[in-house]
Amino acid sequence: MGSRGKILVTGAGGFIGGHIVEILHLTGSHDVVAGIRRWSSCARIGRFPVPTVKVDLLSQAEVRRALEGVDVVIHCATGTREAIVEGTANLLEAALEKGIERIVHLSSIAVYGNAGGEVNEDFPHEYTGAEYGDAKIDAEKLCLGFFKRGLPIVILRPSLVYGPYGTDWTLNILRKLAAGSLSGVGGEGRCNLLFVHDLFRAVMLAWTSPRAIGGVFNINGPEVITWNDYFGRFARGLRLTEGRTGSRGALAASGLMEPVRVLGSYVKRRHLPAVKNLAARSDLARRWMLRAEKKLKATPSLGDLAFFSKNVVYTTRKAEEVLGFVPRFGVDEGVRITNEWIERQGFSFLRFSEGARGPS
Repeated sequence: MGSRGKILVTGAGGFIGGHIVEILHLTGSHDVVAGIRRWSSCARIGRFPVPTVKVDLLSQAEVRRALEGVDVVIHCATGTREAIVEGTANLLEAALEKGIERIVHLSSIAVYGNAGGEVNEDFPHEYTGAEYGDAKIDAEKLCLGFFKRGLPIVILRPSLVYGPYGTDWTLNILRKLAAGSLSGVGGEGRCNLLFVHDLFRAVMLAWTSPRAIGGVFNINGPEVITWNDYFGRFARGLRLTEGRTGSRGALAASGLMEPVRVLGSYVKRRHLPAVKNLAARSDLARRWMLRAEKKLKATPSLGDLAFFSKNVVYTTRKAEEVLGFVPRFGVDEGVRITNEWIERQGFSFLRFSEGARGPS
């Protein structure tokens, strides 16, 4: 690949993909193209003069057009099971046809399922029935199959990626902190955090290292702390005062919300158009739905409580030895940067959630 090879980033409207596009553009070392599924998702990257292409991975025609003149693909796109599995298959088939020089596929530690202890890349996949993890397993199998057919591909398995613009391990955690619902959750399990800047460095090494091709690599941060420690560092940095509930109280609150969570998930999968129509016609229904959604986001699920107690560490020795990957952002630094971003945004859920005292 030349000094200014063209790189397509799929899922550029998301947290990780958007971060990668921003850094590639700001460093100016490569020509980057932002691949997005919907035009409405490009608000963040729209701040920069970056070429953007609409690429629904379920459309073979759009995938082929997006790959014109591309040397490297960084595959960050996610979504439904269909998008993850069939979308990846379409991308790999088109990449093989066009002679793409390398694909970096972002998978997930979710492929290990319920594995515990020290987990390295030799641990087997484990299907658990969870849509995301099971879909990532099937997408990895596709990648390895295309590698055997001659497609230069590298698979990265990031741990829990957090940082500015992050959702699962950043904003969702902060919503619960602001509501005081993370006190007493029994969060003494291991928290495998990876700051988003370090993930970019791993991606860069994966597309430039000649030894990386055909490899599968865990990517984790430099330290593994407890969930309670993570919660505390975030709360202190934002000067949040959590309400105090015991572990039984946290379990009871999560248990009470679980039927609502299950029902909401079912309705979203099967009846979303009808629900949207109801919300558009009835102000009372819309307000009730918004209140329920806010309460669900502020309350840990029963699955969350089990996850916060899980004793597992995802080792990165292989990435260190083969890629030369050494994470640079400890949790204190990552949390500090994220908290500064949160304070600049001034998100209302940090100020007005019941039982929380926001940044003054």
